[in-house]
Amino acid sequence: MTDYKAIADGVIEKLFEFEKATDWTKAKETREITTFYKHSPELDGRMFKMEFVIDAPAEKVVDVIMDIEKHQKWNSSIETLSTIEQINEVLFTLHNNVSVDHPACPPVKKYVRARNYPSGHLLYKGDPNKTRLVNINQSEMHLSPKALVERLIPFLVPVYFNDLSKGVKEL
Repeated sequence: MTDYKAIADGVIEKLFEFEKATDWTKAKETREITTFYKHSPELDGRMFKMEFVIDAPAEKVVDVIMDIEKHQKWNSSIETLSTIEQINEVLFTLHNNVSVDHPACPPVKKYVRARNYPSGHLLYKGDPNKTRLVNINQSEMHLSPKALVERLIPFLVPVYFNDLSKGVKEL
């Protein structure tokens, strides 16, 4: 039996290591979002770090991200979202993520499945009505040319954060 809790604990540990690293290169900065990249130690390519401040308390942000029904309403980049397995009362295979094989979710030939390496969100409480969100993402998307895909990611990230900001306000 796969120990998903141990895998998730390892992902969380790596996220904090990645966030604290000093070798990030700034890729793009807007008024709301700063995107960085660096070579991934996990895959042959880049990993990305995005920093964003949301005008809402951390508890509200967590609720909107973790509540599957709410998540499907605000996140325009997904069609469906489901919990494959609830590991314990606070840990889901949802946002601190890494690709794992799970019998409830086998590969489907008509879809290209990206391979996720340790990725996820880190949320920090700021003043009572602000939350700093750091997202670490490293995915092997099996699209080409890889260099073009890696250059586009900093421009695609704002869609997710804009969706999340609207979701936090509306839900």
